Parts: sequence; structure tokens; C-alpha cells
Amino acid sequence: MDQIINKLSVIDFSFILIIVAKILLLVVLYQVVKKYKPAWLMPVRVLACVMIMRVILFENPLAWYIYNHTLDPEVVGWRQSSVLYDNFNQFKSNQEVEFLAVGSSQTGAIYDVSVDSVASKLQVKSLAGLGPVDLYMYRENIVESNPENVLLFLSEFDMGRYPSLEAIKLSPNLGLKFPEIFMRIREDFPGDETNNILKEMFFGEIFPEYKYSYIFKGYLDQFTGKQVVMPNLESQVDDDNYFENQLSQLKVAVQEENLEINFRYLNDFISYLSDHDINVLVIEGQYHPFGYSNKNLALQEKVRSQLTDLQAQYSNLTYVPKTETIIFTIDDYDDAYHVNKQAAAKFTRSVINSLDKFGTGTH
Repeated sequence: MDQIINKLSVIDFSFILIIVAKILLLVVLYQVVKKYKPAWLMPVRVLACVMIMRVILFENPLAWYIYNHTLDPEVVGWRQSSVLYDNFNQFKSNQEVEFLAVGSSQTGAIYDVSVDSVASKLQVKSLAGLGPVDLYMYRENIVESNPENVLLFLSEFDMGRYPSLEAIKLSPNLGLKFPEIFMRIREDFPGDETNNILKEMFFGEIFPEYKYSYIFKGYLDQFTGKQVVMPNLESQVDDDNYFENQLSQLKVAVQEENLEINFRYLNDFISYLSDHDINVLVIEGQYHPFGYSNKNLALQEKVRSQLTDLQAQYSNLTYVPKTETIIFTIDDYDDAYHVNKQAAAKFTRSVINSLDKFGTGTH
């Protein structure tokens, strides 16, 4: 019961006013059509049913809370599952937060908001696989969270991977800015696959039923016994092979040719936050010590150099090398990417307590 009360206490109930406004609009529309155009009553009734179903399915925090707690991430997908939780968070009150940590599941793992004195200062926005292109796609959504400072945890693993365009289909609706983003994505990532993804994005902008169809498919798969329709490697191999595969991915997925496009989107993200007077603290990312190859280390130097150059370009940006934070050891990791709870608590205290030393946005 206490957990439910805590969840309710942070909800911004202004969404109810929007729902009431829609109901009143439907009532007025129905009465006008009934009086002057009775032949149009059936389309109005259909419109009313669609709007009511969307309110029930998508336009309230309870729906997203239920989806997040009843759908298995291995059934719907890890990014899809994290979007469910993030959509629930969109209904929280946007009170000014001092620090908002944004990033992939690595970011979700390295920050422990339960640490004493941290909960009032720090919030975490973690989406599986989130990269620089996603940061750009979520830029307005992040600004709407009203942070004073945004914390990023970036390494050559983030900047050297090819962007996952499939994930951008689940980004927040773009509205009138869709044509601009459409043209940019198509230009930056030419090809039939991109064109198909953009078509799906377009339909998702208009029809949330299509955008979030994985919710309904997920329930159907769980009901019919397909408990794992998107199994992760961990469920198919033993722990040692799973870990070795993760290490292999760390070395294979990171390529120098991906730096240019990722830094271009990171640059635009930082520029957007600069325009909104939001400071950015980029903390150099880390992963398991066994994941570093000679290629990764060479790429690490290039990433450090470019982040240093960005810091010179933007007064709102502070870059913090890992040597100025806690350097994780082998014992700190649960797998090749994610640290354990003890390491997260240690890292969180270190970062929060050192922010004055880092001088966010004041270099």
C-alpha cells in the first residue's frame, strides 16, 4: 500500500483535465451533429469510441504502470519494456530536478537513487540501448523533465556503435517537427530499411495502436505460452558463454567509422540543451576490464579527444575522464556491461559529492 501511495504522490493529475476537455468536446460535437447533421451521427460515435479507447489504453498513468509490471521484457523486447516505464514517468509532476542521468541500461545500473541524500537531487531516465541518435530524438522530452543538469555516461562503446534505427520508432511523437526529422534521418541513413522504418514512424505518429502494437502482441504471446519470443542470449547459454559473447560484442560492435554520425547527433543534443540553459556533464563510460582490446583503446583516445573538443565549444558542457571518478574493477560487474548494486551506490555517492569539483557548466 505504501508503494502505491508513493507512486500516486508524484503523479501530475492535470491529465484528467485533458480527458474532461475531450469528453466535453465530444458531447458538444454530438449535440451539434444530432441537431444539424443527423446523418453524421455514426462517424461521430465511431470517433467517440476511438477517443475513449485511447484514453483507457494510452492516456493515463495506470495503463502504463500495468503494462510495465505485467509484460515480460524478454517477450516484448528490452527497449520496448523500458519505453513502457518511461511513458509512465511522463505523468509525473515536472518539478525541477537538480540532476537527470540519461542513457542506456548502463546508466540505469550505475546510479542508485536509493542512496541517502541522493533521491531528492537525482533522477534517472534509462532506455535499453539508448545512444546519441536517441538523445537527439528525446531532446524535447528531456527538457520537459525540467533538469538543471543532465548527466551522460559515454564511452567508445556508445560512440562507436552503429545507431539502432529500429528503436527510434518508439521515440516520443514529433508532431509538426516530423517532416524535419524524417528528412534528416533519411539523409543520414539512406536505404530501404530506413525508408521502411520512417514509414512505420509516420503511422505510429497518427495511430498509437500501431506504435504500441507490441503491447497487445506481448499479452497474446504470454497468454498462449510463448513466454520468450525474444529470448536474450543469457537464457540460451551458460553463464561463461554468455559473458564471453558480451565481451565479443564489445570488441566487434565498436567501429571508428561510426564516430562521425554519433558525434554529430551528440553535438546537436548538447546544442539544444545549451539553448535551454541546461548544463551537461559527460562522464567517461566504462565496461568490464576484459572487454578492452587494442582497437577499443585506440578508439577510446579518439573519443576522449572529441569530447574534449566539444567541451571547448560549449560553455554548458563539462567532460569528466574516468580517472576523476571511480574506476570499476572486475568485482564490480554483474556482466560485461552492468555494475552491481554495491558498485552503483559507491559510484553515485562519488559523482554527487564531486559535482562541485567538476564545476558543471562553469569551465
